[in-house]
Amino acid sequence: MKKGLKYSMPTGTSSVLLIFMTLCLISFATLSFVNAKADLRLSQKLAVHTTDYYHAVNKAEAFVAASDALLQTVLSDASDSSDYLRRAEKLQLSADFSISDLQSLHVVLTPVYPQKKGDALYRIQSWQVITHEDKIQYDNRLNVAK
Repeated sequence: MKKGLKYSMPTGTSSVLLIFMTLCLISFATLSFVNAKADLRLSQKLAVHTTDYYHAVNKAEAFVAASDALLQTVLSDASDSSDYLRRAEKLQLSADFSISDLQSLHVVLTPVYPQKKGDALYRIQSWQVITHEDKIQYDNRLNVAK
């Protein structure tokens, strides 16, 4: 007579498996929540920085428009190109616009004599974000066990 093999699990195996699966799901949910919260903080910082940057850009564009109007006045008063360039070089055609405590937007304009009516009176020589590294305080501490 052949006896059929019967396989059965011990009594507590399903409970242990259920507890293990529950712990896995809880740990994955916690990791997802922590990651989502970190992404939210990063997105908020980026939104603030972008808003501050574009406020500085708006101020810089207003500066460029005012400089253009000033150069138009100098052009109408000048007798020729050398007189225009001499007068225009005396003007303040560079400025810094604050983005944050650590960064600013640096704008430099160079006067140019127009070849024909309607040409630009200036050339943008510099339009860049400058980081003030002298204001940065690095955290050099390392919590390393010796």
